[in-house]
Amino acid sequence: MICTTAHVLGACKTALQQGRFTYRHDLVLMEIVERIKAFLSSYKLSDKQNDFIQFVKAGEKPPKKKQPREGLLNYAPDWTLLNDLNDKLVIPSFIVISRLRPDVFIYSISTKTVIIIELTCPCEENMDEWHQTKFFKYEPLSTAIRANGWKVHFFAIEVGARGYCSATLRSCLIRLGLLNKQIRSAIKSISLISLKASFQIWLERENKEWSNKLPVKDLAFKSHPSPCVSRKLPTLKVVNALSKSSTSSNCGLFNKGNTCYINATLQCFTTMTSLWSNLSFGNNNLSPFISSFTRLMSMLRTCRAPIDPSHFLRQLQNLLIRSGKANFDLFQQQDAAEIMGYILEELFMQSALSQEMVNVSIKNTFTCHAISENIINEDISSVLSLPTRSSIQAALTNILNSEDILSSDSFYCNVCSSYRPATLDHEVVSCGKYLIIQLNRFINNNGNMTKDIQKVHCNTVIS
Repeated sequence: MICTTAHVLGACKTALQQGRFTYRHDLVLMEIVERIKAFLSSYKLSDKQNDFIQFVKAGEKPPKKKQPREGLLNYAPDWTLLNDLNDKLVIPSFIVISRLRPDVFIYSISTKTVIIIELTCPCEENMDEWHQTKFFKYEPLSTAIRANGWKVHFFAIEVGARGYCSATLRSCLIRLGLLNKQIRSAIKSISLISLKASFQIWLERENKEWSNKLPVKDLAFKSHPSPCVSRKLPTLKVVNALSKSSTSSNCGLFNKGNTCYINATLQCFTTMTSLWSNLSFGNNNLSPFISSFTRLMSMLRTCRAPIDPSHFLRQLQNLLIRSGKANFDLFQQQDAAEIMGYILEELFMQSALSQEMVNVSIKNTFTCHAISENIINEDISSVLSLPTRSSIQAALTNILNSEDILSSDSFYCNVCSSYRPATLDHEVVSCGKYLIIQLNRFINNNGNMTKDIQKVHCNTVIS
């Protein structure tokens, strides 16, 4: 069997198990780490503050002064850099508890900022696929760190097995704050290191054993390398929303045909990050639906371009069919609150903590008019149903007011052993981290359904 260059350099399972690809990856990572360390050691935060005023003669124009580039590393004096060379990286527990080990983890306590860099060294034709794979692997980690009050900047970068450095590497170095000259030098050096390591892997392709521990300077790479690595590299460009900064604002979803009801529901979940981020983080036992849900929610919080929710919609339809709604049509108008109920139910099955975050408990006190006896019960639900009023505050006040039950068959008094008039009082006993409110906009008037479309104001603080 004749192996292709791509197989030898990036697809052979035996080579992967023997650590040949890890060897190349670690050499490239070592160079990236050294470049970042050199920048941190040469840069001083006070350098930005030493600008002086230059006076010029009357009628003369001041010389143009090129402003230095300022990146993420320019805004804190206490950066700590950790790397996963030799499997030594452990994320500090005061940031997040995790078993994941990204290649580079940089943090500043003074600014509560974290920078995560994950390197992949695949064959050039697989860069896009690996970029997305690493993004989805580490986005839950980023979400969990944000939930703990830290700012997170995540970079998935790729350096090809034949030496091509993707646009994601350059973008990462620019965002960190390296100057153009430093970036050009780093990319040239990183590219050459990957080429040398791949050439060494190629030379050892027929050896069944692998124990290469040579540093870069000792690799057998001559001025005329093998044709397998000297050919002209294709101009590759990562063109997708994930290649952009993962710190962008929320984006939207494509409407697949009357699917605005699910888009609105998911928009609500983007405001309840803790409800699903801790569930997705480090959990390999998620149901297919929740796995698809958490993946889509992570993308909504990080991508800039609109997202196609087709995969999630298929999982949602499968969930509803299993729940007994065999004739459910995704592409017809549906009740958004009902869909949210199904999603919440699935979340609760995966995590009791999620249920505690949204549960609201209301105590109902019935007072019989005949004997003034109180009968108390408690309702616990994840969604609080309110009448439509001018504001949420007014709607809450409405349901918390006392109401008289005068109908002869509405309240059964156990003491009187008969139906009696009574007074009903409501009291909110407890509420989770999030309060989900459903407005009852549809009203039945003598068999005709009408919708109350008045504007409802949501106050920032509800007392």
